[in-house]
Amino acid sequence: MLDGVLGAGEWLQPEGLPDCCEVGLVYGIAAQPTDPVRFITVSCSGAVRRHLGICSAVKVRITEMTKKPRPAILADEHILEPVIEPVDRLGWFRILRAARDRRFRGRDEWDYIRELRSLNIVFLTQDGEFVRHVVADQVRHAGIVWLPAEWDVQELAAVVPAACGLLRGYLDDGVHGVHDIVIRVENDGIRTIVNGRERLVWSLDQMKHDIEEYLGKQIFDDE
Repeated sequence: MLDGVLGAGEWLQPEGLPDCCEVGLVYGIAAQPTDPVRFITVSCSGAVRRHLGICSAVKVRITEMTKKPRPAILADEHILEPVIEPVDRLGWFRILRAARDRRFRGRDEWDYIRELRSLNIVFLTQDGEFVRHVVADQVRHAGIVWLPAEWDVQELAAVVPAACGLLRGYLDDGVHGVHDIVIRVENDGIRTIVNGRERLVWSLDQMKHDIEEYLGKQIFDDE
């Protein structure tokens, strides 16, 4: 019933599931916070949840639909709109733009990074120098998604939903689940930086394969 390749952030209605269910492949966190795992998320009513049985080789989690505030991401002023749009379309997060939000417009990141923690807003940036200083100085924050400055817009737009899927997995452990964690997209894949220690959690080769297989076309340059 759940066979096939589903892209991170892509929502569909597989045959056999009630109309009130949404199913999508999300990249989340397993029992250990450092061990990412693919799983299917099924969102449905309590009645459907009680009667719905799913068998699959992929981990399945059934969650009851609840109305709760979406976590927020603040995109710094240098993030281009075509990179932000794929995340916005997911509907998982409230997307704020530093260039438009009066609370942050015209201010330096250092002036509000601690404020973002108090507001529980994740910061999306391509400023590597800033993030390196945050890590080195052990500055506390609400979570950072760090994108490479040298990638083109098409590549970033293809990868950023996967990075935010990993972010969503951390937040499933609680609204503060990504505090002081950096999710970094690098040339070799997606990495996390926790307590100053960096670790590859999803290789770029596997990520490219997953994304291009789902889309049915080449997105990334093979060079």
